[in-house]
Amino acid sequence: METENTMLESIESKISSMTETVLINAASLSSQNINLKEVLYKIELAYIHEALEKAKGVVSHAAERLGMRRTTLIEKMRKYNIAKG
Repeated sequence: METENTMLESIESKISSMTETVLINAASLSSQNINLKEVLYKIELAYIHEALEKAKGVVSHAAERLGMRRTTLIEKMRKYNIAKG
C-alpha cells in the first residue's frame, strides 16, 4: 500500500506540474486553443511510464497498478511505442 501511495504521489506531482504548465500557457496564449488530446496523451503516457517503472517492467503488475487489464496496457504500449522492460 505504501508503494502505491508513493507512486500515486509521484504521478500526481508530475500531473500537477504538467497541469500548471498547460494553464500558464493557456492564460498567456488565451487567443489560442488548448489541444486537449495532446494533454491527455501526455498524462496517460506519464501514468504508464511511472507504473512500468514501479513494476520494474512487469506489464501485468503495471496494469494492476493502473487498474486495467494487461491486454489493455499492452495495446496502449503498442499505440504509444513503449517497449517492454
